[in-house]
Amino acid sequence: MTTITRESFSEAIEAAVAERGPDFIYPLEWKEEFPGNDDPTALRCVYFKEGVGPACIIGVALDKLGVDVEKIVNSDASTILSALGATDLGLLRAADLAQNQQDLGRPWVDALADYQETLERYPRADAD
Repeated sequence: MTTITRESFSEAIEAAVAERGPDFIYPLEWKEEFPGNDDPTALRCVYFKEGVGPACIIGVALDKLGVDVEKIVNSDASTILSALGATDLGLLRAADLAQNQQDLGRPWVDALADYQETLERYPRADAD
């Protein structure tokens, strides 16, 4: 199993942004409806999109770390990273923020900047 660390995930998310380009914005047509949600306008980004492969900023980063993102159940980034062994609270907060910024339609370079700023604000601290 892949264990996620601050260093490994930071390298992977930076590579994801470099791959897609700094101005990349998650396309609206890749978003999907929430299962069981009565609001047809409530859409979400997904880690893996059929015909695309790894889709969101977290999904692309995880793919770069060797995680089979096609099998990930959509959830927030911190839940996924925790399941993969990440215990660094700053990393978990930073990943959630990057995911949220992407989901709001911001360019990936902005999501990455917010991720990096959050890591700087939260020194390494493991969850108990």
